[in-house]
Amino acid sequence: MAQLVLGIGMSHSTMVTLDDSLWGEWAAQDATLAILFDTEGQAVTYARLAERARGRYAQQATPQHWKEQYATVRQAVARLAAEVASARLDVLIVVGDDQLELFSFANMPALAIFYGERITSGLWTSRFAMYQRHGQPPAAPLSQRLQRAVAEGYAMDAHREFASAPSFARELLASLIDQGFDVTGVGEMPSCEDSIGLGHAYGAIVTQIMGEQPIPMVPIFVNTYFPPNQPTPSRCIKPSRPARLTCA
Repeated sequence: MAQLVLGIGMSHSTMVTLDDSLWGEWAAQDATLAILFDTEGQAVTYARLAERARGRYAQQATPQHWKEQYATVRQAVARLAAEVASARLDVLIVVGDDQLELFSFANMPALAIFYGERITSGLWTSRFAMYQRHGQPPAAPLSQRLQRAVAEGYAMDAHREFASAPSFARELLASLIDQGFDVTGVGEMPSCEDSIGLGHAYGAIVTQIMGEQPIPMVPIFVNTYFPPNQPTPSRCIKPSRPARLTCA
């Protein structure tokens, strides 16, 4: 029987993983994206979103504000990392979203749990290939410095292998199904010859929170973006109580 000892939440934005000196270049790249999705799950361009915003964030989009914001972010991440370290966890359940890094439009589960023996990260350089195969234009190319920093910040600079907890993951998966939740089970990662693998929502936890002490991970995947099968907010909340009871 497991015991739940800690619960935390953290953004996996590049504003968490990148030094603020790179935010301006990242913002310029963002402005070229044509593969964004609005709150209804519909494709939308950056230009359209900027038009809707009507400049209300202009005062925050300055290098001085970024520097202050980055300092605040780093303090918060350090606090979370310290709490995880002091908790001495045996297993870490990470709930995140897959953005065409492991899954594809051909197979996009609404809710899934990985229960296999071997967890490997995908490659950042191939992350948007799926979008482009579906006719979306590529974003502006990143500088080598920025691309390296982004990939390293998400543990997607190479196929990295992370510790897993297959026995616990199977128990969690079985418990959720017994309690009425139709959860997809993912038992194997692709071979390293492929570019796909665990995405940046999970890599950010490895690089920012785990530090030098790797913790066996159970990835839970939620389809947050891609219609037609995004789970509703209420549906996302409902499995949390059975999951908590499984850990209690």
